[in-house]
Parts: sequence; C-alpha cells; structure tokens
Amino acid sequence: MTLIEKYDPAWSIVSQIGEGGFSKVYKIVKEEFGFKYYSALKVIPVPQNSSELHQLREEGLDGDSLHTYINAMVGDLISEINLVREFKGMTNIVDYEDHKIIPKDGEPGYIILIRMELLESLAQIFVSKKLCEDDAVRVGIDICRALERLETRKIIHRDVKPENIFLSEYGDYKLGDFGIARQIEKTMSGMSRKGTYNYMAPEVFKGLEYGATVDLYSLGIVLYRILNSGRVPFLPTHATVLRPSDKEAAFNKRMSGVPLSPPDGASSELSRIILKACAYEHKDRYASASEMRAALKEYAQAKISKDVKLKPPAPKPVTPVVEPKPIIPVIEPKPVTPVIEPKPLTPPSTGSGFDSSDESTVKPPAPKPVIELTPPVKPNPVAEVPPLADSTLSIYDRKDEPIDEIRSATDRNKPHSSKLGMIIGLGVAVAVAFVVFLVVFFQMPTEINGDKYSKSEAFISIYDTNLSSEDLAKLKSLAQLRELTLVRCKLTDIKPLSELKSLEELNLYGNQITDINPLSKLKAIKEIYLSDNQITDINSLSKLTNLTVLTLYDNPIPKDQIDNLRKALPNCDIFF
Repeated sequence: MTLIEKYDPAWSIVSQIGEGGFSKVYKIVKEEFGFKYYSALKVIPVPQNSSELHQLREEGLDGDSLHTYINAMVGDLISEINLVREFKGMTNIVDYEDHKIIPKDGEPGYIILIRMELLESLAQIFVSKKLCEDDAVRVGIDICRALERLETRKIIHRDVKPENIFLSEYGDYKLGDFGIARQIEKTMSGMSRKGTYNYMAPEVFKGLEYGATVDLYSLGIVLYRILNSGRVPFLPTHATVLRPSDKEAAFNKRMSGVPLSPPDGASSELSRIILKACAYEHKDRYASASEMRAALKEYAQAKISKDVKLKPPAPKPVTPVVEPKPIIPVIEPKPVTPVIEPKPLTPPSTGSGFDSSDESTVKPPAPKPVIELTPPVKPNPVAEVPPLADSTLSIYDRKDEPIDEIRSATDRNKPHSSKLGMIIGLGVAVAVAFVVFLVVFFQMPTEINGDKYSKSEAFISIYDTNLSSEDLAKLKSLAQLRELTLVRCKLTDIKPLSELKSLEELNLYGNQITDINPLSKLKAIKEIYLSDNQITDINSLSKLTNLTVLTLYDNPIPKDQIDNLRKALPNCDIFF
C-alpha cells in the first residue's frame, strides 16, 4: 500500500511541488460527484533517514530508550502542528487542514503527513515573474502581519524564506511552516539547512542568543532579493553565471558584518526600511513586526499620496481642433418677427446648416422654403458631435453584463425641445452659431457617464470626477466589490457606501467629507484612507474591529479622538 493510500484512499498524488531540508511537498487531489478538490501534502519522516537513526544508536539509544526518544520527538512536533491549527482562517497564515501519523515499515520511526491549502510559493513566483517595488511592499506588510500573530504566542519562526511564503488566489501573501522547522532542527542533529543560510540572521548562524528580530532580518533579506535582480546581498547582480565561490564570499561578508549596499531596484526610502530590517546588530533592527509593518505602510501611503498629487487632472473632452462643420444650434432663440425680410435662401446641395465661408448666403437645414407654417423635422444636433470620451474612470476587468449606468448620458446631453425659429438675418445667425460653437467646444463633463459594470466587479478606481450620493447609490448592486478608490471626486455625502458590505479597502483622499458615520457599517473593511477631507469626528470608526490601516492626514480632528481610537483599535495603524 502506498503512502497516500495509508493517509486516505480518496486522495491521489498529482505531482511533487517542493522539497526542503526535512520534508517533501506534494500536490494531491480527490474527486467527489464530479468536483475536484486540491490540497498540498507535506511528508516529514522522523527520523529523517537511516543515517540519523544510526547516529542515535551510536549515542547509546537502543530498544525502549530509542522508542521513547523518537516518540518524544514526534510528540513535540505534533504540539507545534496543533499550534498551527489555532491560526486557521487568518489571512496571512497558511491554513492547516489535518494530519496523520503513520509508523515506518521495518524500522523505528514515523511518517508525519500534514495536509494544507494548496498555494504558489514565492520561490515559484521568482521563476515565472519579475517582482517590482509594490510587490515587495505587499510581501513585507503581509508577512509582518503573520509575524505579529506569532509574537502574540511568543513564537519565533526561524525559517522565513521564499519557500515558506505563499500567494493566495486573492492576492494575500501567507507564511507557512512556522514552529515545525525549529522543532525539527532541535530534535534532528543531521538536518540539512539547504537554502536557509541565505536568509539566516548572524546570531542564529553563530549559535548566539537571539529573539524575534531574527525573523525580521530574514524577511528583510527576502525583500532585498526581490528588489536586487533576484540576488541576495553581495552577489553580483549582472553576472549571468554564478560560481560557488561567489555565494561563499557573499555569505561570509554578511556574517562578518560588512554593511549592505542598497538593493538596486528600490527607492532610497524603501532601501532604508529594508537595510534597517537587515542590520547586523539586532538592537539596530525594528523592535517588532508591527513596527516594521508601520514603516512599510507609511511608505506605501506616502507613495500613494505622492502619486495622487502628481497625477494630472483627467483630460477634458473637447471637439477636435479641426474646424467642425457648423451645426444647428442646440440652444435656439424663440421665434421672433424679422426686422428685415430675408432673401430666399438656396438649399444646400449636401449636409445641413450653413456655410461660414460665404457670409452672403445662409443655408437652411432642409431643402424647403424657410418660411412655412410647419417647420421641417430637424436632426438632433447633438448626434453630429463626436461622443465625448470619459477618461476619468479606471476599471479593471470590465465585463459585458451591464447594470445601471452611474449617470445616464441623457442627463447631460439632453437636447432642448424648443421649436426652430425663423432665421432673422445673417447677423443673428452668425452670432447664434458662434455662441453654440463656444458651448460645444468648452462644455465639460462633471460626472461619470456611460460606463457599465459587471455585478462581479472587485476593483473600481475613479479620479477627478464630480460624484453625488445618487451616483454612489448605483454601486450598491456590486456585491463583490472589494476595493474602491474615489479620489478628488468632491464627495460630501457618503451614506450609500454603507451598503457595500464586502468592501475591504476604501480610498476617499481629497474630497469634502465631514460625516463618516456611514463607514461604521463596513464590518469587513481593513484599510481606509481619508486624508485631505473635512472630518472632525472619528469616534464611529471604533466599531470597525477588522480595521488595520487608517490615514487621516489634513483633517481637523481633535488629538484626544485619535488617542481614544488607538485604544479602541490596538491592531490598527493610524496615521494622523
């Protein structure tokens, strides 16, 4: 019987997807009623191999004593696994599913099988994709959140590296294998640490006393590698081929305390954060994961604010520079009695309107006498104007399934219903045409128009557009909306946003908002950006227990309210 059959006959192995110093990881699948379910299965032998078993026997362990020792090893390891179960469901920690302990055949020891959610590791992502600064910041923030959870239980991971960082289908980075690596190393003297040295803190390598900052050091090296062409410190970034001596020299420099140069793909401020995390002396690093996360979040928010301030206003739609054909006026004068009897006009051979190149002749819109009891049906002049492109809206993954438009196009371009008046002379006609040309040329849209959204829309960004509460109300049917950005939209009333129950991130930078009480109903919200508004009362936000980031720059908020909110939301980073 195979190992997977001993675990659960319903599952089968698809492929091996990873191998570490003490385990192998497989992709497994089972099928029920036509549906396939995938998981990752980690296989940990205890002891690791026959040489480890031989070493234990050389140390005088045999028979019952060997059996007792191995059972104690497994017991300690299972305690760590059970600790993992307590973090199940947390956003930035890999979900544990179940485990099974199987005795080895023919020799003392066990095979421990741990089933977890199937995710792509950061090591795999390195192979297929070049990561950027934004990716590095997101990795740092998410893994700091995971390390904060471990700090609450006095747990040191000891093995933060790309192989133990995973990306979920929702874009969250997760930390796996905490506790297990440490326990395996403590009980198995011959454990291979392949790949771990690249991220190891100096005090761990030297066998000195250490604390939780060793995890921040390892995370800093991961971020350094992301932004240094995939290379750890002191490796040449432009060499296509590395020699073993290059890696050995780089490692010796790092362990001896040679200062790290900034990664070649990071800004000066982000480099400062990374180099502080990777400081040789532990006292020079961030004191905690929450402190490092706060620095990364502050950097990210400052970058967003800078990008928003530098972002030029949305281009204002105008008619082409090429002179348009004169059109029938949108705004027409009421019929008046002509002062001077007009001469009969010659109908145009093509088109409609008048020819401004011949001031002595005015062409009516239809080939009939101008003066008649029933005027001819005239075309809608708006239809002759090229449609104005709305470039103020940025939408990801628009679908073909439309819902109500945020604002109907007819609200802005509604034609006037007044009758066609008599053309009273060349002077009046030219004056009216000139006025109409100015209206058409300089008319600016003040709201979003004509965009369709899918009911499965997850991300929406809108900049520099006038929006009202009625506009926001049209978004309530987007049941899966997770991130909404409404920057400089002159918003004052945000009551309709209280209906967006699935919202996790909201950016309302640069509006005119005073009342934020409606946001207290967004129970799933994690990040809110409210800088540059007119907010004076933030007490209602104390109900948002899932909130992790809140920015309130440039708002007239009393300092005591900030202090009270920090006490009510101890896990939230508040920037004021």
